[in-house]
Amino acid sequence: PFNELGGLRDLSPRSPPRWLAFRERRGLVGPATWEAGHSYAIVDVEVEPQSGDSQLTPEERYRLNWGRGDRFGTNLTMTPQDQVPPKKMTGERLEDSWPGTCSGDELYSFLQKWDGRHYDASPANNRNCHHFMQELIHQCTANRGFDEGSEE
Repeated sequence: PFNELGGLRDLSPRSPPRWLAFRERRGLVGPATWEAGHSYAIVDVEVEPQSGDSQLTPEERYRLNWGRGDRFGTNLTMTPQDQVPPKKMTGERLEDSWPGTCSGDELYSFLQKWDGRHYDASPANNRNCHHFMQELIHQCTANRGFDEGSEE
């Protein structure tokens, strides 16, 4: 809808925090820790069926959500997801897509590390949904979600 704006056509409420944090200049992708809104991941995984288990399909898609746990009683949820949201300006939308590099064991280890942590909306405490996304991007793609030694 904003194609006439050229480079500004992708402007969103999340853009200013990323610009102010110089994320692109620093080679970082994904959310800034102090931006508004909620971030979650959609991951496609290849599942190796166990012998005699016909219910598992070779590829499955899940939504990994790190949040307050009000709805599910836990801060980390992994729910089946049928489709990826479209790329659009507002509402639930796909921000970007990065090929995964994690093995199943590495992804499981990552999720175990976050399971049981307490959610904290403060960007200073490294426990909000944006930190979850930064670390997932950092550990399970070829991209950098945060600067080594200092999570943003």
